[in-house]
Amino acid sequence: MPGSNAAADRTVAWLTLQDGGGDIVALVKTTPNTSGAGGRGGGFDSFVVAQWTYDPYGGMLTSESLAAHPPLHAGQRRISGA
Repeated sequence: MPGSNAAADRTVAWLTLQDGGGDIVALVKTTPNTSGAGGRGGGFDSFVVAQWTYDPYGGMLTSESLAAHPPLHAGQRRISGA
Protein backbone atom coordinates (compact mmCIF):
# COMPACT_ATOMS: atom_id res chain seq x y z
CA MET A 1 0.00 0.00 0.00
CA PRO A 2 1.23 3.50 -0.72
CA GLY A 3 2.39 5.26 2.41
CA SER A 4 2.53 2.11 4.54
CA ASN A 5 5.70 0.80 6.10
CA ALA A 6 5.60 -2.90 5.16
CA ALA A 7 9.05 -3.60 6.65
CA ALA A 8 7.95 -2.24 10.03
CA ASP A 9 4.68 -4.23 9.87
CA ARG A 10 6.68 -7.48 9.54
CA THR A 11 8.58 -6.77 12.76
CA VAL A 12 5.47 -6.80 14.96
CA ALA A 13 5.01 -9.88 17.16
CA TRP A 14 1.67 -10.66 18.81
CA LEU A 15 2.03 -12.66 22.03
CA THR A 16 -0.65 -14.20 24.24
CA LEU A 17 -0.39 -14.50 28.01
CA GLN A 18 -2.27 -17.37 29.66
CA ASP A 19 -3.35 -18.13 33.20
CA GLY A 20 -2.87 -21.50 34.94
CA GLY A 21 -6.10 -22.83 33.42
CA GLY A 22 -4.98 -22.09 29.86
CA ASP A 23 -7.26 -19.07 29.37
CA ILE A 24 -5.79 -16.19 27.35
CA VAL A 25 -5.69 -13.25 29.77
CA ALA A 26 -3.80 -10.70 27.65
CA LEU A 27 -2.68 -9.95 24.11
CA VAL A 28 0.69 -8.18 23.84
CA LYS A 29 2.09 -6.28 20.84
CA THR A 30 5.91 -6.35 20.69
CA THR A 31 8.06 -4.26 18.34
CA PRO A 32 11.83 -3.70 18.12
CA ASN A 33 13.08 -0.64 20.00
CA THR A 34 15.05 1.61 17.67
CA SER A 35 15.45 4.53 20.07
CA GLY A 36 18.01 2.99 22.43
CA ALA A 37 21.37 4.47 23.37
CA GLY A 38 22.93 6.12 20.33
CA GLY A 39 19.91 5.19 18.21
CA ARG A 40 21.05 1.55 18.09
CA GLY A 41 18.04 0.14 19.88
CA GLY A 42 18.56 -3.50 20.69
CA GLY A 43 15.54 -4.05 22.91
CA PHE A 44 11.81 -4.40 22.47
CA ASP A 45 8.78 -2.30 23.30
CA SER A 46 5.79 -4.35 24.49
CA PHE A 47 2.26 -3.16 25.14
CA VAL A 48 -0.84 -4.94 26.43
CA VAL A 49 -3.50 -4.24 23.80
CA ALA A 50 -6.33 -6.41 25.21
CA GLN A 51 -7.09 -8.27 28.42
CA TRP A 52 -9.71 -10.67 29.74
CA THR A 53 -10.81 -12.19 33.07
CA TYR A 54 -12.58 -15.52 33.57
CA ASP A 55 -14.59 -17.39 36.18
CA PRO A 56 -13.21 -20.69 37.59
CA TYR A 57 -14.91 -22.64 34.76
CA GLY A 58 -13.38 -20.57 31.93
CA GLY A 59 -16.42 -18.39 31.27
CA MET A 60 -15.41 -14.87 30.29
CA LEU A 61 -16.23 -12.24 32.92
CA THR A 62 -14.65 -9.13 31.40
CA SER A 63 -13.08 -8.12 28.10
CA GLU A 64 -11.12 -4.91 27.62
CA SER A 65 -9.61 -3.69 24.34
CA LEU A 66 -6.91 -1.08 24.96
CA ALA A 67 -5.72 -0.61 21.34
CA ALA A 68 -6.46 -1.90 17.85
CA HIS A 69 -5.43 -5.52 17.35
CA PRO A 70 -6.14 -8.48 15.05
CA PRO A 71 -9.12 -10.71 15.89
CA LEU A 72 -8.25 -13.43 18.39
CA HIS A 73 -9.94 -16.81 18.75
CA ALA A 74 -8.37 -19.68 20.63
CA GLY A 75 -11.18 -22.20 20.85
CA GLN A 76 -13.24 -23.37 23.79
CA ARG A 77 -12.24 -25.20 26.93
CA ARG A 78 -13.99 -28.46 27.77
CA ILE A 79 -14.40 -29.92 31.22
CA SER A 80 -13.95 -33.68 30.87
CA GLY A 81 -15.94 -36.10 32.95
CA ALA A 82 -18.82 -33.69 33.44
